Amino acid sequence: MKKIKIFLIIILIVFVNTACYFTNVPIYPSAAAFHHVQDSPFRQGGERITGLATDGDIAVAVSYSGTIAWSEDHGISWHTVDTETIVNTLPGGIRFNAVTWGEGYFLAGGDGGKAAYSKDGKIWQQGVIGPMSPKNILTVAIGEMRRQIVFIAAGNDGRIAYALNSPEGPWTHVSNSPFGDRHNHGETINSVVYGKIKGSGIFVAVGENGKYAVLNDFSGEMYGPTTVGTRQNLNSVIFGNERFISVGDGATIRISADPGNYRWTTIRDHEFGMRPFLTIGYNPNIEYFILISKNNDGTPVVGFSPNGENWSAFSMASHFVRGISAVVCTRKRIILGGEDGMMVYSN
Repeated sequence: MKKIKIFLIIILIVFVNTACYFTNVPIYPSAAAFHHVQDSPFRQGGERITGLATDGDIAVAVSYSGTIAWSEDHGISWHTVDTETIVNTLPGGIRFNAVTWGEGYFLAGGDGGKAAYSKDGKIWQQGVIGPMSPKNILTVAIGEMRRQIVFIAAGNDGRIAYALNSPEGPWTHVSNSPFGDRHNHGETINSVVYGKIKGSGIFVAVGENGKYAVLNDFSGEMYGPTTVGTRQNLNSVIFGNERFISVGDGATIRISADPGNYRWTTIRDHEFGMRPFLTIGYNPNIEYFILISKNNDGTPVVGFSPNGENWSAFSMASHFVRGISAVVCTRKRIILGGEDGMMVYSN
């Protein structure tokens, strides 16, 4: 087997004004740096992988067909979670839309307000998040605020719920959701992420029509909504390198190191044209953002950037017949999952 070489150029940049020192590592990967998972548990049924999460070592994948799988070798081989290891299996199972990890827990959410959680990614417990039912949970997040663990679930009609210290609940409805009233037709919340700004924990939610909101206390109030300067739908938001990056339709990229004060910067990188951006991830080991997009013919494109401002991109059509729907970075590898149960892992 021929060895594939990826050349790294290491540049030391000194910012005199801020007295900060950064090691910037431009990476020029290609589709050849990724390899197919040979035993993907999602391939046989052609399942769409809707979420990937990791604690750094264990990786978890979920599908819209209700499968949960885990990997302990950074995405090379996978094992399906069977019903014997699921507590309180729900009738009809769960059509999962998202999964996350934080503060020692994996949390997955799906249609009808159904959810599941696990501490190790192997043994799971299922349940229903009452304030979200019967609407769909499209995004989940976990973080720490004021020495308490906060679990967030959000999705259709602007619904948001949170629980403190345990995913078992009780779950509390955010009564004044900035995305709309749960009794009416609120705007869809597509993504929520947790990050720390100057040592303080904060959740940022994004959704339809370029809107976002911020949660930074336990009152159940989310502050907002306002827009990031666009009416394009925001599909995903991530935190890394001391900044939040939100991406969406129309090649929308918005960056903020201070979302609580409504400060966002517009990025326009001609590498992508006007392609829609589907999801974004962050690799804390190499401090790089990974962006998932697609060509006009639907074939997937992957972008890499150290700061969210300057991107390099390449096609993944040789690995994915259709699209990529999820991305996560373990301590050693980047894992991508998509349509037809396809999964790949990086060198």
